[in-house]
Amino acid sequence: MSAFEHRRVLVIGGFGFIGVNLSERLRALGARVTIVTRSIDRHRDAAADAAARGALVVEADLRDVDAMQSAVAGQEVVFNLAGQSGAVQSMQDPFTDLDVNCRGNLVLLEALRAKNRSAKLVFVSSRLVYGRAVAMPVTEDHEPNPTSVHALNKLAVEKYLHVYGYVHGLAWTIVRDPLGTLQLQSIGTFGHGGAFGTQGWVDPKKDLVGVFLIQRSGGGDNSESKIFMNMAASAITD
Repeated sequence: MSAFEHRRVLVIGGFGFIGVNLSERLRALGARVTIVTRSIDRHRDAAADAAARGALVVEADLRDVDAMQSAVAGQEVVFNLAGQSGAVQSMQDPFTDLDVNCRGNLVLLEALRAKNRSAKLVFVSSRLVYGRAVAMPVTEDHEPNPTSVHALNKLAVEKYLHVYGYVHGLAWTIVRDPLGTLQLQSIGTFGHGGAFGTQGWVDPKKDLVGVFLIQRSGGGDNSESKIFMNMAASAITD
């Protein structure tokens, strides 16, 4: 029996590239999956397929207080992949990035605080929080140095999780995902240590680094981060 067998799992932003694969993997492991998407119409085929495979599909915006409170109620694990993406876009329209990525995540955290403090939250951050890598390989000791509004907002949300964990006891996991790794060519594993588990990709030709850095609060098992890592690595290298 898997760690997710019969567990209620919420995937917010479940029809993006990573979200589709994550949702399917969770379903295959026996989870009772609910997928939240901002627009069912935009993802009509994926939504129909997910529903046919047994997932519950809900249309809601991350910034909608009532919708998020309803969505998190009764869930055991919450994966949040929703958000406004794009470093360039965030510089052209910083207020939308702030609204979606910061206010949206605060709405989610407040929903969990109010309705479901026992749920475990997995937040998908970004390798962009590091800015330009000053040393290779990038490890958990690399100092974040955001160079875009998007990256700065992602880092801010990570700090929100620390605060809500400390003050309200919410359990969280941060995954810094490798945006742009479809262009990265050499795949390797960096060191494992401390509160982080690290896997990464380096493309020396482009001077880019894509990393999965996983940090979690408190103790307990790390099944959520393990399944996310297995799914993401498979999705990117397939």
